[in-house]
Formats: sequence, structure tokens, C-alpha cells
Amino acid sequence: MKKSFITALILFLGWNSYSQTVQFPSNVTLSNVTGLNANVTKVSTFPFRIDNQHPMPPLQGGKLWGGEVFGINLLDSVPTVCLDDYRYGHKFDNPYGDDGIGYLSLMYWLPSNGNYLLFFYILENGADYYKSFLVTTSLSGVYIDHLLVNDGWFDEPNSINFTQAQVNADLTINWYEIRNLNTAYTSPSDLVSFEGEKISRTYRLNTNGQFSICSTTFGARRTYVTSELRALISTIR
Repeated sequence: MKKSFITALILFLGWNSYSQTVQFPSNVTLSNVTGLNANVTKVSTFPFRIDNQHPMPPLQGGKLWGGEVFGINLLDSVPTVCLDDYRYGHKFDNPYGDDGIGYLSLMYWLPSNGNYLLFFYILENGADYYKSFLVTTSLSGVYIDHLLVNDGWFDEPNSINFTQAQVNADLTINWYEIRNLNTAYTSPSDLVSFEGEKISRTYRLNTNGQFSICSTTFGARRTYVTSELRALISTIR
């Protein structure tokens, strides 16, 4: 009986140490918070999945929004290059002028666990390439931190994704990447197979709006084919 009580107490204390209030802040001081509330989709249902298998929530008003419209300033803070190295070991020198530079569009507003704002942005340039980020800002829209959670290119019916993620109700994030270890650039249209490895991480959002790594697991290196990246990365071995 005593042992059972101690075990229950430890479980309670362990749960309590991670319990937190997750909600949309009520003291937002953005210059256009009325417009943000009226036009940007609030997502409060978890898990919030960012992959190529689960549909995203419908956009409020059916459109993307520029964050600066609401007083959010991400200038020079979140990368705006869409067309880059896919993924590591080299840097693509874009030969197409500005075609690789994209535009950050605000899609969703998620609840937070502190005095900061949590947004989901997509970076795209009107072509087939995209990246998506979770972005945190102060209550007045000043950049705090970001995390790349999705990147690849459209290849219907299922896009090619090198990164996928899932945001849980406690604001932990299950994050998966298939890392391209090729040392020479290959254009997406020519990329059929590559040497790579799977990386699985768990992140936690702290009450200051910063992403911290809780755990990292590296898979065995092997040859991947791009068709595998149409699936859920979490299930790829």
C-alpha cells in the first residue's frame, strides 16, 4: 500500500511538473490585432500535423495573409530562399535571379504557453517549391524564434517532403527529417535517389517562445528514393 502511494505521488508530481496552460494570449498588442482575429485561422485542435498525408485546416477567408498586415515583422529573421540545397553538404547558387526568393505567408495562429505568439507560415514563390515554419513572436509581433517543419516540392498527388512535424497538445513537437547527404547539387527534377539518413527529434516550446531540443535519434545511412518522401517520414525506416 505504501509503495503504491509513493508511486502514485511520483506520477502525480511528474505530470504536474509538465502541466501547463496552453491558450491564445488575451493581451496581444499587435498594431492590427482586430484584423488578425478576424482573418487568420486559429488552430486549437491537436495534434496539428504538418506532412503530406493529413489535410491542413481550412483557411479563414480562404486565403493566405502577409504577416506585416497585422504588424508582425520577420524581416531578415526567417529564411526566404525556397530553392536551395535539398538538403545538406552544398549550397545551391541560384542561376534564376530572384526565382529562388519566396514570400512568407501567414496561414495559422496556434495557442501558446506563455506571453508570446505562435504562428505557422509557408514560404513559397509561385513555383513548385516550398518551406513551412513555426514562428514565435512577442505579443507585439517582434521575432523570437522559428523552426523549419516542412520542405520540399509539389508532386501530385502526394508532395515530396524532406521534413515533417506534429505539434502536440503540450506544445512538444515530433519532428522528422530525411537528410540528403549528397555532396553535389542535383535539381529536384533530376533527383531520383540519394544517400541520406533519417533524423527524429522531439522539441519543446518553452514559455519564452523558444524551441529547445529534448531528444535526437539518427537512423542508419542508406540510399533513399524520392518516391519514399511521399509517405509519412515517421514510418520510414
